[in-house]
Amino acid sequence: MTVLELHRAVRYEIDKTDSLDSVGFLPEEYDYWLNSAIINKVKSKFSGSGVKREAFEQNQKRIDDLRTLVKETSISTTKGSESYDISNVYKASLPSTSYWFTLAEEADIVYKTGTSSVGTSNLTVGSYYKVEDGTITHDSTNYSDGEYFKASTTNYTESSGSPKVYLCTKKRVSINETTSDQFKFDFENPYNEYNFYNYEAKPLRLFRDNQVYLISDGNYGIANYYLTYLKKPQEISIDTITTINSGTLYDVSENNITYDGTSYTPGDTFEGVDSETSFTGSGEVRKTIDLPEHTHDEIVKEAANMMLENTENPRYQSHSIENMKSE
Repeated sequence: MTVLELHRAVRYEIDKTDSLDSVGFLPEEYDYWLNSAIINKVKSKFSGSGVKREAFEQNQKRIDDLRTLVKETSISTTKGSESYDISNVYKASLPSTSYWFTLAEEADIVYKTGTSSVGTSNLTVGSYYKVEDGTITHDSTNYSDGEYFKASTTNYTESSGSPKVYLCTKKRVSINETTSDQFKFDFENPYNEYNFYNYEAKPLRLFRDNQVYLISDGNYGIANYYLTYLKKPQEISIDTITTINSGTLYDVSENNITYDGTSYTPGDTFEGVDSETSFTGSGEVRKTIDLPEHTHDEIVKEAANMMLENTENPRYQSHSIENMKSE
C-alpha cells in the first residue's frame, strides 16, 4: 500500500460503525499511529513477544515479515589508543541512524605468516602487513611495533628504530560474544577461543555505546567487522516531498514521475540513490513503508487498534481479539 492507501485503510478500519466520525483525526495523527504500529509490530515479530511467541527466523513467516529490514555491512576497525582502552582492542562504529538489532557477526583477523621482512618498495597493494622493531610511514600514516596495516601503495619509509615489515594472512572468522560481567573471566581464560591457536581465533566482542569492541590476545590484528542487522523501519509521512534522499524508500501517487532515468506510475515504489536528489513529473512522492506488502494489513489493524484504545472506544475489546488473529 502507498501512504495514502494506508491512511484510507485505517480510516475505514476505525469508522466501521461511524462511531469515530466526531473524533476527526488529523493526517499527522494518522502518521503518528501508523508509525507507532510499525515499530510495535517489528519489535514483537523480532522478539517473539506476540500472541504466537514466534521470534525472527523461527519460521518462514517471520523471516518474510522482516526480510526488507535485514541489512549487511562491512566496517573497518581502528585500534584503541586511549589510556583507558582494553589491551589489543579494535573498534568498529555501528551504522549511526539505521542500526536496531544485531543478527549475525563475523570479523577478519590478520596474522603474521611472512618469514622475512618486505623491502620498502615491495608491498603488494591490498595485502596486510605487520610492523616489528620500529616505526614506519605508509600512505602518510605512522605504524609502530606490533601494528598491522593494509597496503594502499607499494612503498613505505622507515621512521624510527630498525623496523621490519612482514606479510600477513587475512582470515574471516566468527566472533566470541561476551558481556561486561563476564569479560574479565573470558579475557584471563587461557583456553578461551579468542586466544590465537593453530591459526585460528574468535575475537571477544563487547558493545559500548555506538561502538563494537573486538579484543585480540595480541597475536593477531582485527581488520574488518561484518555485521548483519535489523535496521530501524523508516517513518512514513503523508506530506509530499521534492528532495530525494539516498537510501530512503518512496511511493508514487496521482500521476507519473521520472527518477534517475526510470519512469514510475502511481503505486510504484523506488529507493533514493546518491547520484540524484530530484525527480520530474506531476506525480506525488511520499516517504513510504519499507516492510513487505503482506504485512501492511497487519500494520493497519494495529494502528486502528491503538487509536480505538486511545479514544476509549467500546469497539477496542472486540477489535483487539480480531487483531490478534493477524499475528
